[in-house]
Amino acid sequence: MSIYLIIIILLITLAAIDLTIGVANDAVNFLNSAVGAKVARYKTILIIAGLGVILGAIFSEGMMEVARKGIFNPQYFNFQEIIFIFVAVMIADVIILDLFNTLGLPTSTTVSIVFDLLGAAVAIAFMRIYYHHDTSLPLSQYINSANALKIILGILLSIFVAFFTGWIIQFFSRLIFSFHYDKLMKYLGSLWGAIVTTFITYFLFLKGLKHASFVSQDVTDLFLNNLGYFFLFSILAWTLIFQLLIWTFRINVMRFTVILGTFALAMAFAGNDLVNFIGVPLAGLNAYTDFVANAHGVGATSYLMTSLSGKLPVNLWYLLIAGGIMIATLFVSKKAKSVIKTAVDLSRQSEGYERFGTSLTARIIVRWGNGINKFLYSLTPQPVRIFVKKQFSTSKITDKKDGKAFDLLRASVNLMVASVLISIATTNKLPLSTTYVTFMVAMGTSLADKAWGGDSAVYRVTGVFAVIGGWFLTALIAFTTAFIIAVLISLGTFVALFTFFAFAMFLIIRTKAIHRRIQEKQAETVESSAEKITNKADFFEHILQIINVTFVNIKEILHIIINGISQNNLHEIKKGLKIYNEVIKKSKHHLQDAVMNINNIENIDDTNSYMELTLSFKQMNNSLKHIITPVFDHLNNNHKPMSYGQINDLQELFNDYSNYLDEITRDFSTETPPKTTEMETIRDQIIQKIKDIRKSHIKFMKHQNISTSTRANVLFFDIIYELKILIFSTHDLFESFYEMKETLSRKS
Repeated sequence: MSIYLIIIILLITLAAIDLTIGVANDAVNFLNSAVGAKVARYKTILIIAGLGVILGAIFSEGMMEVARKGIFNPQYFNFQEIIFIFVAVMIADVIILDLFNTLGLPTSTTVSIVFDLLGAAVAIAFMRIYYHHDTSLPLSQYINSANALKIILGILLSIFVAFFTGWIIQFFSRLIFSFHYDKLMKYLGSLWGAIVTTFITYFLFLKGLKHASFVSQDVTDLFLNNLGYFFLFSILAWTLIFQLLIWTFRINVMRFTVILGTFALAMAFAGNDLVNFIGVPLAGLNAYTDFVANAHGVGATSYLMTSLSGKLPVNLWYLLIAGGIMIATLFVSKKAKSVIKTAVDLSRQSEGYERFGTSLTARIIVRWGNGINKFLYSLTPQPVRIFVKKQFSTSKITDKKDGKAFDLLRASVNLMVASVLISIATTNKLPLSTTYVTFMVAMGTSLADKAWGGDSAVYRVTGVFAVIGGWFLTALIAFTTAFIIAVLISLGTFVALFTFFAFAMFLIIRTKAIHRRIQEKQAETVESSAEKITNKADFFEHILQIINVTFVNIKEILHIIINGISQNNLHEIKKGLKIYNEVIKKSKHHLQDAVMNINNIENIDDTNSYMELTLSFKQMNNSLKHIITPVFDHLNNNHKPMSYGQINDLQELFNDYSNYLDEITRDFSTETPPKTTEMETIRDQIIQKIKDIRKSHIKFMKHQNISTSTRANVLFFDIIYELKILIFSTHDLFESFYEMKETLSRKS
């Protein structure tokens, strides 16, 4: 078997892997609107998207030439160089996309493949000119720079156009229909559905006709030259159809438009982006077939790949097999769900766990946006303010408990605007990334819907910048990675090639394990129970679970602290800090969920005791922080350790407090009335012991003629002071929990 045939088999293997990875990333393009609005069951949505993927795969033949000649000029490269380029591209693409999917960040497969091709082609051309001293052509001659620049500029422009278009269209759509659109939809639903469906079907026809090699240019021109008639008759026909369906079957028009839009964008994804995954391997197969058939007596380093610069047919079975792999990936990929979750979380209407933190840029933008909003508000007449406020009010939404990230109106706008923008770009032959368009439209519509409120705006903006930054980072990483791999393969030839292939397989297996750990960690930290808890019994059980887990973690942290102090072990304290940070996250997010659950439970209208409990939690966390942080600073700065007596006293106090937590936990687990008096006695005994120890050590410092460490003494007194506050806060939590339980029991 020829070594080049083995390489082609490896390319096809990488294509299959790249398909699964690429679909996991790009599923967000066509699934986030339907998933976010819960238009149907997740599997139903996948089936609809799968049908679109198969149809799009059939129509994708015309796009395959992009991989062969869209970025570089293949006629100037020999067969071996072309193979090296394609292998470098596929290895780099698989590694990069898998990395982003592991982190749950959507990125552009178009950007990835374009810059992979560009980096690998530049590398091989560079090696030919400067390493092999072939100066017959300049470096620029090897690269299709005009087309590459066109793609880059189109992508940059699409970011801003998609965001602001989505923002404007959603604002006026919400201004007309409000969040309470059920009644108005009885009268305007058919017209709205007709407009949305017309644009989506226009997009669907255009994408199908544009890239289907079996559709003649005359048919395409006939369609494009009669767009006015198409829009007129389509809107009239769909309006009539929808109105009849509303009268007869009470059909939900917006649900239909979201389903249709999901199908259309899935078709566009397969039709446009399939080249990103199998275009390079198919081009490699074309190159190998041409070389075997025509390179008689000509070596792989001499036979130029002129055939790739022409139009080559694609076997329909290859496209169908690729479509099948994509559909299978949609159903089984956990990474696809992670990427979809990122996009949905950044655009959801409700508050909750914010995956991203804050940044200086995001804070500046939010302040700037608030300033503009206040200025425009001051210029708006009072009647207009009242009307806008009414239309954007979410106070009476009836479906808050169903777990939707946003409603059907926004989902349909997302799909319509994305479809229109991609259609316009396709008509004008402007390259566009479906990832960029769909994601930025979703961000624009969420902003228009005031989903980015005061408690979430800075986190959402940070998230958007993280995703956009990831796209640009993709370009840089893709170019650099493909360039380096291509250079090393050119130097090490087949040994380097197979080594990189093995390395790529190792990374994919490794990142799968990393992704699993990330999912487990997120599940522990942010799993929301807002949809699950609808009665008081479950609510109390949820709060009790939070308390018990927190108590266990506090005892573990205190144990680590005393070990770190006694052994002067900085590594041990670092471990304690890590656990503390996890405790903070867990308690913060679980308590946020509990607050949200209060709205789901009937007969809960007095939350004063719950707020007391929350404040007690907060104070406990603060005290714990003020214990472990000074200990870390003390050891990190190599200060003198505490005395043996101080360590023993801390050990005893920590043990007493841990036993106190155990008593509270046992009390919570019984159905008998709380032992408030006994708990107060235990608390007071520990507090008195703290006072006695403090007096004893002060007396020891004053009267004993022994040199002691001032910093160690200060640290000791700080710890026992914070421990006292921690004990009082714990008792307050104990009382608040039972007060809340008793109050709500009376109300029931």
